[in-house]
Amino acid sequence: MLTKAVMSGIVASCILSLGISTEADAAQSGSNFNNPIYGSGADPHVYKHWDSYYYMMYTVDGGSRLELIRSSSITDFSKGLKKTWNPPADGTNWRNIWAPEMYNFDGKWYIYFSAERNNDGMRMRVLECSDNPNPMYCTWVYKGSPTTQNNIWWQIDGAVMVVGNQRYLLWSAQGTQGSQQQDLYIAPMSNPWTLSQNGVKIATPTYDWERVGTGIVEGPAPIIRNGKIYLTYSASSALTPDYAIGMLTANVSSNLLDPASWTKSPQPVFKRNDANGVWGPGGNSFTTSLNGTEDWIVYHGKRSNQWVWDRDIRTQKFSWNADGTPNFGAPVSTSTSLARPAGEIPYALDRAAWLFSATATAYNHSVWDVGDSRRNTIWKSGLYQSSSSPVSFQVNMQSQQTFSKIVLDSGDAVNDYPRSYYVEGSNNGSTWDWITSGTGTSTVTTITFPAKTYQFIKITSNGNSPSYWWGIAELNVYTQ
Repeated sequence: MLTKAVMSGIVASCILSLGISTEADAAQSGSNFNNPIYGSGADPHVYKHWDSYYYMMYTVDGGSRLELIRSSSITDFSKGLKKTWNPPADGTNWRNIWAPEMYNFDGKWYIYFSAERNNDGMRMRVLECSDNPNPMYCTWVYKGSPTTQNNIWWQIDGAVMVVGNQRYLLWSAQGTQGSQQQDLYIAPMSNPWTLSQNGVKIATPTYDWERVGTGIVEGPAPIIRNGKIYLTYSASSALTPDYAIGMLTANVSSNLLDPASWTKSPQPVFKRNDANGVWGPGGNSFTTSLNGTEDWIVYHGKRSNQWVWDRDIRTQKFSWNADGTPNFGAPVSTSTSLARPAGEIPYALDRAAWLFSATATAYNHSVWDVGDSRRNTIWKSGLYQSSSSPVSFQVNMQSQQTFSKIVLDSGDAVNDYPRSYYVEGSNNGSTWDWITSGTGTSTVTTITFPAKTYQFIKITSNGNSPSYWWGIAELNVYTQ
């Protein structure tokens, strides 16, 4: 029987806090980094968006809230902008908020997470943002629980997989209330918060390595490549050092709702490595390097071999075997220095907390357009470019930053690049040091120079163009 999830239009929360993440992590410097990439936390999900930012969500210790971090680097989430979502103070009892994942579908942002709400059991929940293209400034609306129709008490770790034009929800559930065993389920979706049929069980914990502590398969995380779906999952109790990652394989053309379409690997594909001091790797997701040439796994690991909650967030590059299957290798030691993902040197500083100003601005244009990740919204000076009437654009990065490249993109206003410019830096906003000067020749103006450290940047257009204003659709500053 086809059933629909209950939908609610309750406005769950606006942004309750927004700031720079300060979670301790290993030193990240130069062209290398060390794990962990983020301190205490579990079940990391990293989503790479077209705006060149990575968005990470994870299980916060205590499970009392959701946290979203934006970073221009996979390895620098500790320096990224953090948003905290707290359950609304409307009398609703929320608890055990676990394993959040965020996606963008059809231009809207969605967060999937597990939680109890008014003691209705652990279930998948969905929040939607439709009022802002930037998820750091969304108003999140609670859309309901897509898995209520299965009438199963314990349903967690939802992930959305898109195959062709069809979205599927994957999750872990106990088959009956009171059972401790967790199995993997799949169901097609009719929209981002509704299943079009009940879930189908596609995997159960059958091997000994899936049953340490408790028989559990959870945390589904798919990779689709060359016509194959490699569906990884985490097995055994997450409390144990033997928590490990297993894998199911299916053809994209097969009936994914038929359990027979899925083949389980007999051994874990990523497991504890005592020699490297890494235990309980799992709760993973996948992403690619900034330039798209490398594949990376992001996961949590335990800091000891004890049955305790001591997890932090880590990442490493993985490769592909000759038969097309992923090769994750072994989890690396926190003392091992790894090369940063390709394309991150230099990488863009996060602009979310920056302040912008200009000495002239055209009507119906805004200085904030330069940092909204949209090339069709443009700050314009409103003045034809003239050496006798220079226009300055100023950036306050809120703290001192080291940088060596600035990119000015005039977006859809292809001729509004600066005919001539000079760049200055300051740490107090009043005393300025010369950095460089140059001439723009096309829509994108790339300015490079030896690394400088300042809080304020001022770019002045002092060239001549009797036909065009100066305009900036996107302004990015890059560090080494």
